[in-house]
Amino acid sequence: MAISKSKLSFVKPRVACSVNKPKLSKNKSAIRPAGPTPLSGDYDFLKLVFENMPVAIAVVDESRKVRFINKGIENIFGVKEEEVLTKKWGDGLRCLHSSEDPRGCGFSHSCQHCLVKNTVEDAFRGNQPHHYQEGTFTFIIKNKEQTINLGITAIKFMSNDSDEPSGPRREPLLLVMAQDITELKRMERLLKEINLHLEEKVKEKSAALLEAQKRLLETERLATLGQLSAGLVHEINNPLCGISNYLELITSGRITEEQQKYLSCVSQGVEIIKSITGNLLDLARVNNLELTEVDIHELIKEVVVFLKPRLDREQVKIKTIFSNDKFPLIRVDKNKIKQVFLNIIINALEAISGEGRIELKTVSTGRELMISISDNGIGIPADKLPHIFKPFVSGAKKKGKRGTGLGLFMAANIISAHQGDIKVETKPGAGTKFVITLPVGELRDVT
Repeated sequence: MAISKSKLSFVKPRVACSVNKPKLSKNKSAIRPAGPTPLSGDYDFLKLVFENMPVAIAVVDESRKVRFINKGIENIFGVKEEEVLTKKWGDGLRCLHSSEDPRGCGFSHSCQHCLVKNTVEDAFRGNQPHHYQEGTFTFIIKNKEQTINLGITAIKFMSNDSDEPSGPRREPLLLVMAQDITELKRMERLLKEINLHLEEKVKEKSAALLEAQKRLLETERLATLGQLSAGLVHEINNPLCGISNYLELITSGRITEEQQKYLSCVSQGVEIIKSITGNLLDLARVNNLELTEVDIHELIKEVVVFLKPRLDREQVKIKTIFSNDKFPLIRVDKNKIKQVFLNIIINALEAISGEGRIELKTVSTGRELMISISDNGIGIPADKLPHIFKPFVSGAKKKGKRGTGLGLFMAANIISAHQGDIKVETKPGAGTKFVITLPVGELRDVT
């Protein structure tokens, strides 16, 4: 039965249209409206509308053969009308997979997963008036294998053939519309990538902002603490100087051995107080950086030379492993960074018993310099590790050793003032490793 002789009406929604002078066959039977409609006009007008739609339109019968197409088929798939009419969808459109089986479209393994095939099947079997799906297809277009994204819409309707001798006969048909959405999908992927990139940038900037706020709060805290410390040091040093002077007078006279023992303890206590007040004064000046360009390797060598007498005396070997990469000069306060290295290495010396080893290693990541200082000492107790950079918390010491608990606190604040980072790794009985990270380039103003 030729579709040109049919009166067509949709199942849902019910659409009525009148088309005069159809030209699909010699028998020009009119397609009458099935009900009231605002659309009217002749066949040529409607055909012009269908031909110029930017989508491929085809009418498919129950045998899955194409009964009608518009020029959109040629625009998308590069095939002529006569190559598609009366053929199955995939055969006529040169689907790559229709040639995998001698029986053609719908029989190969790939066809079982074909979106068009399944959409057509679902539309014929289902009760829904229309079906829509999207998928990727491979066709032979202009003698080249091309993969495109298609959006497939299938609408089921019934034909009424008034030319049948036995009376009008209704036949289920599908109006299949295919739109090339390859560019749309590309833009969707691009938009998704841009959104992900923006989300990452927002996260990075948010993290940087939080870090800047954290540093600002730390700077304000240290400034306040520094002012308080400077006042305390001044008040403490005055009576401390008097105590030191009287100790000297007492020890210069005649005293018993037992008195000497007690006076020695007092003298040691005074020295500890002096050390604490000295550190507190350093804390008051921790943010006053005198930045100069420094070769970090040369700075480490100076620290090692300075500590060599004590290293030799305590029989501790120190090893430096410098990165072979060209290390850039960094702008730091040389004396304060040297103080950090001294504090950490001295802590390591005080944690080592017997044959000791200390290793200093440098690595450049391009944007940052990393300096690690590790030892084979007794490690830091687990209960002290979370508080190791807080004031008056002393790390692991050999028996009889006692520190002020300000060395690592000072080191952490100096590194923070340089907008760097310091971390610690330790295993009780297996040693400790400090990792210092310093930025390369100009320091940002966070005050």
